[in-house]
Amino acid sequence: MNRGIDGILDAHDEADIQERLKELEKLIEEKYVKDGQINIYDLQAALTRQIEGDASTKGPFLGGTTLNGWYDPNKSIRPEDLIGKVYDPGLLTEMRYASDIIAPIMNDAEAAVCSLEYDVIPQVDHPTTSQSLCARAIKHALNSMPFLSLERFSSTVWNQMSTYGFSLWEMHMPTEGPDAFKFMLHNIAPWQVEWFNLTEDRHRLESVRINNGDSTVTVPISKLVWFGDDAFTSNYWGSPILRPVMSAYSAYKEDIKNYMALRRLQKGVLVAKENGDGSNTASWTNVRTWMRRFYSGQSLPLLLNSGMDLDFLQVTQPGIDNYNNMLSYWDSKIRGALNSSLGNLGIDGVGSLALGQEVASKDKSALVDRTNRFLEFINGRTNVDSQLLAIMAELMGFNPKTDVPKIIALDNTVQDMSENAMTLASWIKDGVLEPEFVGEENKRTMLESIGFSVEHLAPIEEDGVDPLEELKRDVKDREEE
Repeated sequence: MNRGIDGILDAHDEADIQERLKELEKLIEEKYVKDGQINIYDLQAALTRQIEGDASTKGPFLGGTTLNGWYDPNKSIRPEDLIGKVYDPGLLTEMRYASDIIAPIMNDAEAAVCSLEYDVIPQVDHPTTSQSLCARAIKHALNSMPFLSLERFSSTVWNQMSTYGFSLWEMHMPTEGPDAFKFMLHNIAPWQVEWFNLTEDRHRLESVRINNGDSTVTVPISKLVWFGDDAFTSNYWGSPILRPVMSAYSAYKEDIKNYMALRRLQKGVLVAKENGDGSNTASWTNVRTWMRRFYSGQSLPLLLNSGMDLDFLQVTQPGIDNYNNMLSYWDSKIRGALNSSLGNLGIDGVGSLALGQEVASKDKSALVDRTNRFLEFINGRTNVDSQLLAIMAELMGFNPKTDVPKIIALDNTVQDMSENAMTLASWIKDGVLEPEFVGEENKRTMLESIGFSVEHLAPIEEDGVDPLEELKRDVKDREEE
C-alpha cells in the first residue's frame, strides 16, 4: 500500500524504512519493469503523445543549402561528409578535434562551461512543497549518476551542440548490480547516427538509427533524449555554431595542401643516373640504400664507380614566400568567425583563452548568464524531445507538468572586498556613517576581507523556511490534532 510522503516522514526506525523501500521497489517493478529493465517508454509516451503507426520518413538534412559554405556549393553534402561515421571522421569532426586553431579554442570554451557550478532549483520563485522536493530529488539523481557528473553532462551537451548541432543521450536504469535503480545517461556520439526517423506527420522524432561499429540498431525515442537548436520543425540535425567557420577552414585547408606541395617541390629531390661509362648492380644497390638512409635523416658518405652520377633537382617557386601572409590571413579569418560564434558564451576574446589567460570577473558573470540561456535546451524549453527533467520527475512520482525544476549555472565569482572594507572603516572612523548603519553582515564581510576571524560573533539568522522541515512540522501538527 502506498503511504505517500507522510509514510516516509513517519518512518522513525530502520525497520519502517526498509519496509517502505520494499514497497517502493515493488511499486516500480509493477508499473515500469519489464523483462528485467525499466520501461521508460511508459513515461515518455505520456509526455510526448506519440502518433501510433509505423513511419520510415527520414529527417531532412539541408547540407547542400545551409551547411556547405565554400566547401563545395555544387555538391550535395551528406551527414557523413560533415559529421562523419564511426571509422571515418567528417569535416566538422576534423575541425573540432584536429585543427590547430579551432580545437584549442573550443577546448578552452568547453572547459569554461564545465568549470561552472550547477544547481537544480524549482522554476518558480515561490515553489510549493512538491516542487521543492522534486528539485532536490532530481538534483540528487543527477549528482549520483555513475561515471557522469552534472558539470560534464552540461559541457558535453554544449560541445556537441556547438560542433554538430545536436546531442543525443540514452536513458537507462538497471535493476541489478551496484548501480541498481540509479538513473543513468549514456552519450551517443553524433557520428554514430545514421539518420533520424520521423513520425507520420513528419513533425516528431520516432526513432534513431544508430551505428555501433559492428552493427546498426534502431533505438526508439522513448529511450532517448535529444538536445539541439533546430532551425525548423523536424530538423533534428540541428544548427552547429561551427557553421560560420567551415567556409574559412575549407579554403584554409586547400591552401595548406597547395603550400605543402610547393614546399616539397622547393625542397628538391635526389636523382641517380648512369653516364656513358656504364654502371653496375652494386652501385645501384648502394644508391638505393644510401637514399633510404638519407631521407630517414642519416648523412653518410657514398662511394660510386665512374659510371654513376648523383644529381639534385630543385624547382624554384617565387610565389611561395607570399604564403606566410596567406596563412596569417586565414588564421585571423578563422579566429574571427569562431569568436563571433562563441560570443554567445559572453567571453571577450575567446582566442586569448588558448594562451592560458584567465577569464575576468565580468566575463565570468557574462559566461554564467549566457550558459543559463543555453541550459534552456536541457531544461526542455525548446523541444518536446528534450524533456529529460520531466521524465525524471515522472519516474520519481512527481507531476511532470507542474513540478519539473530547471538546471542553472551559479556565479561563484569571489570578489576582493578589502578595498571597500577599508573605505567603509574610514567613513565610520570619520563619523560619516554610524556603525549601526553598516549592518552585522557587512561588518563580517569587512572583518573577513582584511583577514580577521568572525567565529566569535553570534551567527546571523537566515530568512526563509526549509520546505522539508516545514512539511515535517505540518505532519507533526496534524498528528497532535
